[in-house]
Amino acid sequence: MEIQNNAVKELFEPGSTFKTMSMMVGMDEGKIVMDEPVYCHKGAYNGFSARQVMYDHNYRRGGYDTLTTTEILMYSSNIGIAKLIHRGYKDNPQAFVDAVKRTGIDSHFTMQLIGTAAPVINRDGYWDATRLPWMSTGYNLQLPVINTLAFYNAIANDGKMVEPRLIREVRRGDEVVEEIPVRVVNDKICKESTLKDVQYMLEKVVSEGLAKQAGSKYFKSAGKTGTAQVGYGGNGRTTHMVSFCGYFPADNPQYSCIVSIRTSPEMHGDASGGGMAGPVFREISEKVMATRLYRDVELAIDSALYTAPK
Repeated sequence: MEIQNNAVKELFEPGSTFKTMSMMVGMDEGKIVMDEPVYCHKGAYNGFSARQVMYDHNYRRGGYDTLTTTEILMYSSNIGIAKLIHRGYKDNPQAFVDAVKRTGIDSHFTMQLIGTAAPVINRDGYWDATRLPWMSTGYNLQLPVINTLAFYNAIANDGKMVEPRLIREVRRGDEVVEEIPVRVVNDKICKESTLKDVQYMLEKVVSEGLAKQAGSKYFKSAGKTGTAQVGYGGNGRTTHMVSFCGYFPADNPQYSCIVSIRTSPEMHGDASGGGMAGPVFREISEKVMATRLYRDVELAIDSALYTAPK
């Protein structure tokens, strides 16, 4: 039996789903230009620290050469996003954190529940050579899963972030005892032009990038994959939290959804947000959209009323 809601009580490093936030903040503040090229060093880069190498997920297969900003999200390049954010904020890394917090993603969403967790984003104010680059890729910070979903929901919701809620009202019989109104956290998480660019990027992640398995042939979806290492049982053992967060249909958003899966340490093969969480997102989205299909009963034809032709 489940004794806690992991979506609101546990804190996780979000991993690559946070790259969308990094890209959005950088573009909104003029630090990143849409579709500028970034050299990704064939998947291994030690330019932030000689002692700590940053890898892309495919570095053993030769990595990436040069990617545009859109392709950095499509193929989830750690090096690409880290270089962009480091270039823009290395002289004042706290400005990056302040910009992230202005979106409202660090809000403590209680959702009428007891024991919910509050996000942790660089609370100690400490910076070293690797903290900012790794933070841009979704490490060195912790969020409840529901906060990541609230952020992507805001992207789908024309930039307006609202606090998630489980109930609209409490009733006693026919009497409304308490109403739970929609609480707006931020009317506009970014500029309109930035929002349109980010929405375009997230559609490309699904249509052409690593999240193809999250897409449906019946409607458009948009979102971002995520894969983060998680400590397991001490002794340096790790497992992964793989995820996909997005919304659908992308051209007229109605629903947002996040799928997060914690892999087993005994799992064989590569952990993949697109390959593991993506198909679950697709199944959920298709079943949800199927409930919206209605047919006019007047279009039904009773074959018994018609004789077969000669």
